[in-house]
Amino acid sequence: KLNSLKGAYVLAFHNYFAQVFPHLRYEIGEDKVYWNYNTENGVYEEINISVVRDYMLALIIREGMPEKATEAFAKVCLARYRAMYTERGSTYDDFDMDDEWFHADNGWVCLISLEFQEHTPRRLSRRKSAVAYDSDSICPVYDKFLDEDLKLKADQVRVIDQFSGLCLTNDIRYQKMLTLIGRPGCGKSTLLNCWSDVFGETAVERKLTELQGESMRFAGSSFVGARLCW
Repeated sequence: KLNSLKGAYVLAFHNYFAQVFPHLRYEIGEDKVYWNYNTENGVYEEINISVVRDYMLALIIREGMPEKATEAFAKVCLARYRAMYTERGSTYDDFDMDDEWFHADNGWVCLISLEFQEHTPRRLSRRKSAVAYDSDSICPVYDKFLDEDLKLKADQVRVIDQFSGLCLTNDIRYQKMLTLIGRPGCGKSTLLNCWSDVFGETAVERKLTELQGESMRFAGSSFVGARLCW
């Protein structure tokens, strides 16, 4: 009877694996890419199949079945996991695609209502801002920089605020590009560095020379998922 129960448990081991890793997702149509949710930083981290296989083998050994801790069994078990938990299948386009929510360092901010939510695995995200959201914070240094240091007119400040606001979203329907014109040392790069501090991993800085010649073939991959490219 015990052998029979053990055999049934082995056949259903993928269910136990799914319970131990409740937020593990896999790429649809690709068996080598997985994402696991990090509860500390609130993002899904990409891992390859060898790491997931190690998770599986370690779990099998802890369950007292070292004779089953083989790559062949892990492969079969992962295939069952993918077949039975189709709701966990994702593509890269499923992450960070909500136009109304911005992923700050400490949680999620609704750009419409300014509602704040804690990190949650229900919102699929691979990137987040480098700074935390604080509803009571003010930015006197940034305001002084625009109004007094750069001596910008009110309509110029409004354009900068609108553009930086659009960069908070994934909405690209406006398809806008902003060109900053001014003498050297007037604050153009300082402004973009401020924005980059906020956007963190979603900001990409490239030289024009990096986008030409033979290397251009691979330059586009660095822009995937970016909200600010400069």
